[in-house]
Amino acid sequence: MTWLVWRRQRAALLLCAALLGGTALVLVAARLLLTGAAADLGVTACLTDRAADCTDDGRRYELYQSFRGFQGPARAWLWVLAPIVGMIAGAGLFAREFEQRTQVFALTQATSRTRWWATGIAVTLVPVLVAVAGLTLVGSWALAPFAMLYEHYRIEPVDFDLSGVLPVGYALLAFAIAAASGLLLRNSLATIVVTVLGWTLVFFVVVYDRYDYLPASTITTPLADTWQVWDTNTGPGTTPRDFGFLDAAGNRIDLTTFYRHCPVPTDMRVCAPTIGAVSVYRDYQPDSNYWPLQGITTAIMIVLSALTLAAGKLRLRRVV
Repeated sequence: MTWLVWRRQRAALLLCAALLGGTALVLVAARLLLTGAAADLGVTACLTDRAADCTDDGRRYELYQSFRGFQGPARAWLWVLAPIVGMIAGAGLFAREFEQRTQVFALTQATSRTRWWATGIAVTLVPVLVAVAGLTLVGSWALAPFAMLYEHYRIEPVDFDLSGVLPVGYALLAFAIAAASGLLLRNSLATIVVTVLGWTLVFFVVVYDRYDYLPASTITTPLADTWQVWDTNTGPGTTPRDFGFLDAAGNRIDLTTFYRHCPVPTDMRVCAPTIGAVSVYRDYQPDSNYWPLQGITTAIMIVLSALTLAAGKLRLRRVV
């Protein structure tokens, strides 16, 4: 049974391997090029020390500018690659069986439906998740000097999604939606469309608020000491969540109320005290919450994937 699944899924699995392997090679080459260019320019510190200023004129600025066109698209590609690979692996797993009616032969033999379903998922899913995890490790290593140069931190959006265990969760969810949709819709094209829409919906409804899964930390600054009221910076390695004003009792002032009394372009530092504001607060997620947030978000992906696969399994009971 395992060999049969491999024969039917080898094209999809080889395509996934090509995408992941090709991406890994590009990332490794990019790191080598960046570190080599830094060594030639004598600015290796830009890739190892966040305190080094790499945006000034001269050789450091040349290094900074040379790779700007790569690091943005590379991070974006890595963000979408995990769900794409999961979708490729799962889209044809069952949908093609029904399109070609080959499931009739499998389900009318001694093999049980549960074994047919479970073997297909295991043979296809396990190598995909292992490969995605491997690429995540390679990507984290390869992009580390880029993160240092362009001041990216792992707790920030996008970087958070590219590292840790979350890419594996993204691939798992895409696979689960695709596999279950194949059993329900029995059409490869429809399965792909539903997977894209379903994964996107889950991301924006559930995962988009991942920074709210844990209570945020807060920085409070006296209004008189605030250089720029609307500066939401909470320091390196943090992700700003909210900001606003506090009165003398520590109560937060609703921004709707604030804007009503202090419309733009009023000088905020002059107007804010007229409604009782004495300080500015900034909520943020610290880097120490990186792994807890990774764990919570990935756990949600696992639960949703299990429920989705279970829904497909229930559908399998009533089809031939």
